[in-house]
Amino acid sequence: MASNGRAQVTLNISTGGSFKHFFWMVNPSRALLLTSSNPADTLSVEDGTATQQQSSSFSNSSLSGQYAFVMHGYDLNPTPPAFIDRVGWIQWDGNGNLKLSETVSANGTPNLSGILTGTYTVSTAGRAAATVNNLSYNPGDIVLYMISPTDAYMLENDPGVQIVGTTSKQISP
Repeated sequence: MASNGRAQVTLNISTGGSFKHFFWMVNPSRALLLTSSNPADTLSVEDGTATQQQSSSFSNSSLSGQYAFVMHGYDLNPTPPAFIDRVGWIQWDGNGNLKLSETVSANGTPNLSGILTGTYTVSTAGRAAATVNNLSYNPGDIVLYMISPTDAYMLENDPGVQIVGTTSKQISP
């Protein structure tokens, strides 16, 4: 790593080629990154954030209480494809059951979902897999990558969908 906090990592692909990742350290536990997702296409670049996990082990009880979330991306399944924005809350019971309420905007048209139910499991490494019944536009598979018991990155894990965001536990003053 350079003294200015910049690091370059090259990952080789078993089928040939490689990806270059450029990290800029914000502090010792957080980095911003750029990735050249297709070395042949210099216009194809992805960006993101990497955050060090604050806990060494997780379980279903790590998700307990009400969390706010925001997500954005697109869904290629409808015709025409939809640009999706979501905001709402998820209430985790600590035992594998959840309730979710969201407002979804598809191509700028808002829709309130009501209260949806579902189930989840959390691995010790902090990957949480949730299925939300009747989630807007798709079967409703959501994956969380937990930073701590209060914060996580989240994505919708359904075919033809790239919807990502974050969630944080709501804490009363």
